[in-house]
Amino acid sequence: MKKHIALIITALILLPCIAISQETPAASSAPEAAAQTLGKADDSSIFEAETQQNTLEILRSIVKSKSTLKQRMDEKKQAVDKASSETERQYLNEELAALDKQIADAVTDFELRIPITELIGKTSRRCDTHESWFPCRKNDWVILSDGTRGGVTHLSHETVELVLRGGAKKTYQTADFLAMTPLNLSVNFRIKVPFGIGYGHQKDATTTIPELLSAFIQEQIEKEGYADDLLNLRVEFAQAGASSLDLVVITDFKGSQAPVYNRLTRSIQRWCVDAASQYNWDIPFPQITVHLPGDTVMS
Repeated sequence: MKKHIALIITALILLPCIAISQETPAASSAPEAAAQTLGKADDSSIFEAETQQNTLEILRSIVKSKSTLKQRMDEKKQAVDKASSETERQYLNEELAALDKQIADAVTDFELRIPITELIGKTSRRCDTHESWFPCRKNDWVILSDGTRGGVTHLSHETVELVLRGGAKKTYQTADFLAMTPLNLSVNFRIKVPFGIGYGHQKDATTTIPELLSAFIQEQIEKEGYADDLLNLRVEFAQAGASSLDLVVITDFKGSQAPVYNRLTRSIQRWCVDAASQYNWDIPFPQITVHLPGDTVMS
C-alpha cells in the first residue's frame, strides 16, 4: 500500500515537468512563425507602397502635362500679339488651335476624384496624338442615330445634354449617347442632295447641265453669305432612274455652319428648283403607263 502511494506521489510531482517539456518545442517555434508572418506583411506593405508611389508619379505627370500645355498656349498667344507678319500670325494661330484641341480632349466640365487604391492594378497604354477621348466637346453640334440634332451644352461621366433648335433640351445617359454613334458636325460636314430632271434633257444631263447647276448654286451661296465657309462644291450625274435622270449636289462646309445644317440642305433643294426654272428643265414625277385593248395608251 505504501509502495503504491509513493508511486502516485512521484507521478504527481513529475507530471508538470513532463507537460512543460512537451510544450517547450511549440513555444520555441512560435516566434519563428510570427517572424515569418510579419515578414510577409512587410513585403506586402512595401509592394503596396511602391505601387501607390508609381500611381502618384503617373498622376503628377498628367497634371504636369496639362499645365505645360496651358503654359505653351499662353506663350503662343503672346507670340501672336507680337507677330510681325500675317503669315506668322496665321501659323501661330494654327498651333494655338492644335494646342487647344489637346487640352480640350479632356472634354468634360467636371473633375472626378478617384481613390488611389482603385487605380492600383490597372494598366494603361500610350495615347495617340490624334486619338480623341470623347466623340464631341461642349458647344459641338452632333447628329445621333435616331435623327436628333443638337448642340452639346453639358458633358459628364453620367449624362450628356443637348439643346435642340428652338431651345428644347434633351438629356441622355452617357453610355446611351455613345451607343447612338454621334456624328460630330463641328469639325466639317458634307451635304448630298439628289435632284432629278426629265429624260428630255438626256443629251445634256451628263455634261452641260451639271456645270450650269454648279455655277448657279455657287452664285446663290455667295449671295446668301455662305461662301467663306464653303470648302467644296460639285454637281455630278448619279444615275438613270425609273422616271428621271438623277444628279447629286455635293457640298462640304466648315463646322461653324453646323447649327444651320438643315437650313443649308433646304436651301440647296431650293436653289436646284430655281435653276430648273431659270433654264427650263423639266422636273419629273413618278408616272405609270397603261396599255389598253385597241392600242390605246394612257399615262
